[in-house]
Amino acid sequence: MLETQRVMMTDKTLAHSMTAAKAIAANQIARIAARKESHQQNEAIERLRVNTRILNGAEMQIYPQLATSAMNRIQTE
Repeated sequence: MLETQRVMMTDKTLAHSMTAAKAIAANQIARIAARKESHQQNEAIERLRVNTRILNGAEMQIYPQLATSAMNRIQTE
């Protein structure tokens, strides 16, 4: 009887250990996925920042030209 109880406890302990190991593995997979997603979001944000800087630079070059062009049209009318 004592041997049977010991085997049952060993089986239970093993089952709990396996459940814990599966939970740990799932947690690690979720963390890796979250980091990857966060990294992709950071890259997207950085691309937006770069594009915004480019657009701002283009505006600074275009608007003075448009203003000059508009002023020239006004003066010739």
